[in-house]
Amino acid sequence: MKRAIIFGAGGQDGHYLKQLLAREGVAVYAYSRIQCNVVSQTHVRSIVRMAEPDYVFHFAAESSTKHEDWYRNQVAIVDGALHILEAVKDHAPNCKVYLAGSILQFQEQHDVSLTSTPSNNTIYAAQRNAMVGYARYYRSTGIQVYVGYFSHHDSPLRKPHHLAKKLAEQARLVAKGLSPHMRVMNPDDEKEWNFAGDMMQAVWEQVNSPIYEAVLGSGVTRSVGDYAKACMDVLIIDALIPEEESWAKVYAEYSREYHTKCCTSYSSFSHCFKTTLPQLAEMMVTG
Repeated sequence: MKRAIIFGAGGQDGHYLKQLLAREGVAVYAYSRIQCNVVSQTHVRSIVRMAEPDYVFHFAAESSTKHEDWYRNQVAIVDGALHILEAVKDHAPNCKVYLAGSILQFQEQHDVSLTSTPSNNTIYAAQRNAMVGYARYYRSTGIQVYVGYFSHHDSPLRKPHHLAKKLAEQARLVAKGLSPHMRVMNPDDEKEWNFAGDMMQAVWEQVNSPIYEAVLGSGVTRSVGDYAKACMDVLIIDALIPEEESWAKVYAEYSREYHTKCCTSYSSFSHCFKTTLPQLAEMMVTG
């Protein structure tokens, strides 16, 4: 039986990857950020030495792009990747290592591909790109290091501050009569609305392929307004609000509370992204 380590298993990606690996018959050693802080080289090394893994997935990095989170990102994204790669080099040199990146590492988030220009406009992008530099160095030494540049993806496990989670919660409040309408900033902004479980399917296919770096996403964008409307439509099906009120309630007010970017990717693994926007909205509203 093959063995895999997931660092950062407590998040949405780790959750769906654990489920996928179980279906594939892979034994999983799963560590949340609390159970193993990848900033500890000693702890990372001991886990890799003990497990003798065939795969190591690094999902323990913070997702915040704020400058004030530079230190947390540094120790998780950059130092954590280095600690994992060194441990694998010394104790499991035939192991495949997967590092999660972001399309925010590129200057443009529209039509992103591996030929897009890297960005250092934010410290988050600079740190992610430093991680990729380590990946390429260790790959040159013979370690199998994979990088996936993730596009936007969601699931019911998202934390409350994420846009998709906020809008799903507001739809529920509207349906219950606890809020007069949803608040949407720039409803015409477009982005990918991918399901985290589909993203992990793409990760699994990539790590078992010869493609060491790939932009992962459906390549299909929909507007924030489309997503908000889809959340409302789920509740209309349940006859909680009249259908004719749906659009009015979605667009009745605009707020600077929410923000998103236009994000589109081109992916060799776009076939993995099978969950539709209405299906994702139903998960988010009912999950």
